[in-house]
Amino acid sequence: MAQADAMARMSRAAAAPGPITRRPQVRHGLDLNGRALHCGEVSIPLSTVVSYTGGQSSEKDLSTAFVTVAIFSSVAAVTAFGVAETGWRTRFLVEGMMFGALAMCAVAELLSARRQTLFTFELRLAGGGSATFVTADADQSRQVKAALDTATNI
Repeated sequence: MAQADAMARMSRAAAAPGPITRRPQVRHGLDLNGRALHCGEVSIPLSTVVSYTGGQSSEKDLSTAFVTVAIFSSVAAVTAFGVAETGWRTRFLVEGMMFGALAMCAVAELLSARRQTLFTFELRLAGGGSATFVTADADQSRQVKAALDTATNI
């Protein structure tokens, strides 16, 4: 029955007039009633969750900024050395200044990097299966945790 309803909705959406066809929004998080957890197109009723474990991981991705600083500052130093010590033409000094400025921008990006936190919930379902829900939103993770605590009677 539910599959027939879904097919009917898709055929109505396909028959909609106009050049733009809209896809239903992919949902992520709790539904409005707090009875199901949506992970994209998958919906997990909270009544089927037996237990869960939650965790978070936090990281700063600095590797690309360090590599960028190293490359641009090395090219700037080699160019400045070439102009000052080996007699390259002074117009190459403009190139060295440009690469030095790019290195300084990379340093600014390195200093302004923010920590990214992911909240992960490993769900064990009544049928013996498992599911994983991941979010980067702290408020949403608190809501999901509260709903899971209520559903599993913790």
